[in-house]
Amino acid sequence: MKKTVSMKLMAALVMLLAPLLMGATEHITYTATYGGSPTLGTRTLGGVTYTTVKYGDLYNIGSPGNPSLPVDYIMFSVPCNAKNFSITATPVTGDPIAIDYPILPIQASVLQVTTPDNTIYNSNAYPSTVASFVDDGMIAGENHVVKVAIIPFICECSNSGISLLPINSVNLTLFYDVSDDLPIRPIIRRLSDSREEGYEITETMVVNPEDVRSNCALRLLPQLLASFPMSPRDVAPTHYDYLIITKPEFLKPLRRLVALKNQKGMNVKIVTIDEALDELDSYPPLPDANYIADECNDLRQYLRQHYVNNGTNYVLLAGTEVPYNSTYNGQSDYLYSDLNEEGTGRLSYGAMYVGRLLGHDPQEFDNYTEKLMRYELNPGNSDNIYLQNALFIETFECASYGLSNHGHFPYCTELTAATYPSEYSGNDVIEMIENNPYGFMSTFNMAYPSVSRIYYDYSTETSHYLWALDTARVATYIYDSEVGNGLNRMNNKLYPMIYMSGWGQTMPYVTVPGYNVSYNLGESFTMGKDYGGPAYFGYTKETDVYNASILADRLFNYLLNADALGRAEIYTKWHLDSRYQEDVILHHGLLGDPAIRMWTSIPQQYSNITVNRTDNGITISGIDTNRTTVAYHSNDGSTGCVLTDSPSVTFTDASPNSTIMLFRNTHIPYIAPLVLQNTTLENSQYVIASDVTAGKSVDSGRTNGDVTVAEGIEYEIEASGKVTLAGGFNVEKGALFSVHKSTFK
Repeated sequence: MKKTVSMKLMAALVMLLAPLLMGATEHITYTATYGGSPTLGTRTLGGVTYTTVKYGDLYNIGSPGNPSLPVDYIMFSVPCNAKNFSITATPVTGDPIAIDYPILPIQASVLQVTTPDNTIYNSNAYPSTVASFVDDGMIAGENHVVKVAIIPFICECSNSGISLLPINSVNLTLFYDVSDDLPIRPIIRRLSDSREEGYEITETMVVNPEDVRSNCALRLLPQLLASFPMSPRDVAPTHYDYLIITKPEFLKPLRRLVALKNQKGMNVKIVTIDEALDELDSYPPLPDANYIADECNDLRQYLRQHYVNNGTNYVLLAGTEVPYNSTYNGQSDYLYSDLNEEGTGRLSYGAMYVGRLLGHDPQEFDNYTEKLMRYELNPGNSDNIYLQNALFIETFECASYGLSNHGHFPYCTELTAATYPSEYSGNDVIEMIENNPYGFMSTFNMAYPSVSRIYYDYSTETSHYLWALDTARVATYIYDSEVGNGLNRMNNKLYPMIYMSGWGQTMPYVTVPGYNVSYNLGESFTMGKDYGGPAYFGYTKETDVYNASILADRLFNYLLNADALGRAEIYTKWHLDSRYQEDVILHHGLLGDPAIRMWTSIPQQYSNITVNRTDNGITISGIDTNRTTVAYHSNDGSTGCVLTDSPSVTFTDASPNSTIMLFRNTHIPYIAPLVLQNTTLENSQYVIASDVTAGKSVDSGRTNGDVTVAEGIEYEIEASGKVTLAGGFNVEKGALFSVHKSTFK
């Protein structure tokens, strides 16, 4: 399939600050070209044979009972004040293809057959129009986009039979009105680098990237920036890349995670739920006509303030007590990502990258952080070849819906009806993971909060399962005589992995009647001790299996492109159709840190790195890998980073007592030795380091001076190497200083 684009934007706004014209109509023209033949097949459902149609990498999306035809989704950048969209489309068709059977109807479930909608199947042609408006929304808060669906085939019915008419090209015109009345109020970010990132993201999504910056809300309506209050007004906003919201008892277990993010150059803010809601009262309110006074919407307002004023991208909701949105008998955090004013009343495009943890007590958060740090810093305890291995499990009833591109991992094990027709048990899966660890696992199965059916044979009615916990086997109508087949039996402590549950209600945020267990599948995998991994993708309610398979396939591709997990989750949903796939958009989520990436190959090690500390800054040399991020973090809370292709980097504004870390998506992070000299540590801090040396004269290139942990301060070091405390290292009365052995090398 090939697309060609020919566009002309008829803009009334030819000057940067030109006034908007009330009622003006504009249009964009676009030509999509399709080539090649469809792949035709047959499928029998309910004793009836149907024709299946596949085309390139397009998905077949629509209402259950309608003909299942491939759909191409196209996004346009339009002005922030565009509304009243209409489309004209003129297809150029090829020669008809005769088919023997009706087109397969879109199925709603694997458990029962969805029959054709006769009002559509008896019509002369479907679809009646090849292009249709899907929805519009704001990407990154202020970049207005329109999504259009094109079906590049027409199914024709006549007395002589059924034929499929391929479309070679579509000449499409998108019309819209512009006026002073904004259809979606933009949410403008105050920090210019955050806005720039939004422009760049949008340019990758639309077919007219050259228009993104001229269409953006701030360019057309610069006065909007002043309409978004900032608190305090007389102080420049602090940039927080990463925001954690939790309960007081989880603050200490999360300090290691905060340290890791800070040392990677992310400025982290961690607050309790009560602190967040109290702090919200200090902000001038952001406009939101749809605001509803409850804890969930108040938390959303707090996130909107940080998105606007502080440039926050990543959010971790740590704990089951953090409020969530209830939608259609399920739980959703999508509201916390979709921050535009209409987010409470319509489905639009997410902005923040959100992850959640379902922990109940501090030990569970310790468990999670250990998995996260091992996965990022020392996967496999240096035996990290396992990251190339992937395990795909699909029960017989879901065999045709699982991930379609397993080959992206060098080594794949597939337990499906086609590739592994013999019977396999939960114990078999546990044993496989123990004997041959995997970096990624996908189960596309019938699944419930506490149990996933991994094998089913219709002829013998034989089932096998994986349980959230082998010791808590509670599931309505399910009896399993097998023992030892709980996730807690995996014993993959040194080999943490990423898990995608493709279907089923496997991670509800609340207790589900009939499945009252201490852990659901997602919670067990992420929060249990000595097994599982740092990320679990799944659903808070049961959803449509076909649409779930489309989401899983798109998400998998984003993960393979080394996108941060939270970004991959949101970008995936931008490609879905809110008319038919709202359920999966709302109820699919991420348990885990939204800022980590998935390893898909053996990570390399940095070598020959040298760090030279002087009174005036820090120079890092020997960087032999391009596109490396070099980051520092100091005791006063200052954090900085630079993405570089240079062999050396100098930070002139960094304290010489800062931590230094280097990383990129193909390399294990390099954590430099920490040398403390001539400083008073006046802020509580958790430090991750390799070797540590502290004292009055341990570094000849700097001014001598004692190292003092100040009264009332808690200073903790997690070190993988040697810790040397030389003369001049002091701990004042009332201070707490401790050293821990690290889990990484």
